[in-house]
Amino acid sequence: MKISIITMHAMHNPGSVFQAFALQKYLEIQGNDVDIIDYRPDYFYTEGNGLKYWAKRLLYYRAYESLKHKFSSFIKDNMKLTNRFVSYCELENQQFESDVYIVGSDQLWNSDFECGKDPAYYLKFIGQGKKVSYSTSIGKSCIDDYNRDVLVQNLKDFEALSVRELSSSTQLSELLHRKVEWVCDPVFLLAPKDYMSFISEAPVKEPYVMVYISPKSEKLDKIVDYYHKKGLKVVLLGGFTKRCYCDLHIKDAGPNEFLTYICNARVVISSSFHATAFCHIFHKNFNTIVPERNGERIMSLLNKTGLQVKAITNDIICFEDLEKKIDWNVVDEKMNDYVDGSKKYLRGVLS
Repeated sequence: MKISIITMHAMHNPGSVFQAFALQKYLEIQGNDVDIIDYRPDYFYTEGNGLKYWAKRLLYYRAYESLKHKFSSFIKDNMKLTNRFVSYCELENQQFESDVYIVGSDQLWNSDFECGKDPAYYLKFIGQGKKVSYSTSIGKSCIDDYNRDVLVQNLKDFEALSVRELSSSTQLSELLHRKVEWVCDPVFLLAPKDYMSFISEAPVKEPYVMVYISPKSEKLDKIVDYYHKKGLKVVLLGGFTKRCYCDLHIKDAGPNEFLTYICNARVVISSSFHATAFCHIFHKNFNTIVPERNGERIMSLLNKTGLQVKAITNDIICFEDLEKKIDWNVVDEKMNDYVDGSKKYLRGVLS
């Protein structure tokens, strides 16, 4: 079967890259011919603020160019792409001939971001073929009126719908008067062994805590200080400016380094869904500082796996919980049911 995926596959964000890679890889393992529509609108990189984007590129030129090269190389080596499109008009003028089109993962339907308003991620450019969503994220616990109107208007002609958050599944099912499945993120469709080729020995030989995508805050400082006093080195991954104390700041971490530093860490501190997801996959101790906005996808995962204790949602930090051991046998049992159901959904859609 010929399948085309459209998602945010080429941002300088390891989570976006790996979810796209995983969905394509899994569908290929099932015997399908799969490509990713190489759609890269300007807002992919400017995040809605072109002036800030160019200032950042100039100020941190060497780190930015190194980051760009690492992501470009990973995508070139590991993904099968169509020709590149930089505008929705170009998509409309292209004749696509796949059997199935999948809108895959990431916060593509969150209207707080440009992608949530982009008709490309509602497959409006497709004339013929089955339209499907897999694990698409809205990111909010409560869908606001504007977002609700956009979703209702644009999802009517989808053959099958699935999302990444339980709350989104419930609300969309009610809005659209049809079943909207709750499925796992694509990174869980692959086995841990499928990621091992991207992982090497971490350059840091001492035990360390990895900090990733956590905004600067007193809360973060307290957690980092706690682990530092316990003798762990502090590795800050990503971001061009320091957000907390660290012994090593890696500004240009690519996809391989992201997995390498997670896999070799003693503990991972982040506000990232995909960092949290890969801690589940590699059985790493972690603590996630849940963002006030768009934290629903993280909490949905932690509620599923029973690891709510690893979510830091307010300024009160229980240091005993930071060190609480995880029974990964119990977690894996819960995840296996979740993943099996998600694979069953995909088989049903593609049958």
